[in-house]
Amino acid sequence: MLTAIFLLVNVIVFGQQWDGSTNQSNNIYRYGDISVHYNGSNRTTLGAAWGGPDIGWGTGYLGFNLSRNNHSDGLWPYQNDGANNGAAVIYSTIFGDLLFSVKTSTGATSGNFTDFDVKNNIRMRLNGDGKLIIGNVFDYGQDITWPGEYRLYVAKGILTEKVKIAIKTTTDWADHVFHKDYKLLSFTEVEKYIQQNKHLPGVPSAYEMVKQGNDLAKTDAKLLEKIEELTLYVIQLNKENQFLEKQVNALNEKVNQGLSLQKQIADLKKEMEQLRK
Repeated sequence: MLTAIFLLVNVIVFGQQWDGSTNQSNNIYRYGDISVHYNGSNRTTLGAAWGGPDIGWGTGYLGFNLSRNNHSDGLWPYQNDGANNGAAVIYSTIFGDLLFSVKTSTGATSGNFTDFDVKNNIRMRLNGDGKLIIGNVFDYGQDITWPGEYRLYVAKGILTEKVKIAIKTTTDWADHVFHKDYKLLSFTEVEKYIQQNKHLPGVPSAYEMVKQGNDLAKTDAKLLEKIEELTLYVIQLNKENQFLEKQVNALNEKVNQGLSLQKQIADLKKEMEQLRK
């Protein structure tokens, strides 16, 4: 962008009136916008300060087929190339924000954007505090905000092939479940908690999720915690099952021994009966 501006200045500086020193070290000034024209339209324009509430108190802009008509009527002319009339503008504000506004092509007609149109069509904003909004920045005239210290807001979601979330420390993961001092709730305690709260212990409720949002790193760690708890429950149940299985085998052995003794008694009775005869 800086290269484009440099070339733009070189093209225009020798053909227009500039104020300031003629030496090569001091600044030079122009009281008016700088534009590169093509077929009667301002294809690229570098504009000076033009604040106002409808534009969000802008300070300066770089326009592409959008240029401020003057500094009083708040109109931004755009031209067509015979088939399309799309345009865009990048501008800053007195708050230190950088905004990107676009005009989608609507056909082969020329016209004007107003300051409000430019503001209402902002599709990306970099705040002075480093936060970035991507999407429809102004929704029905209301400025989009978000809670906490989050640095990126993307309207309507993100489609990507891969997401990697950084885990700062080992305490942010769930291996603590396997430590010897971890208190695993009993089945009775878990059942009672679910009946009272309608969600798992330690897991945010649906209301909390809607209110606070879904922190993927914390949610993944919490889900892993529940999986690890389930693993401990399964191990516990397996041990109980093995114990019961041993008890059953022991009882079966006793029963079999009892049946064998009964058979021996029955055989002995038969032999005694034969002896009597």
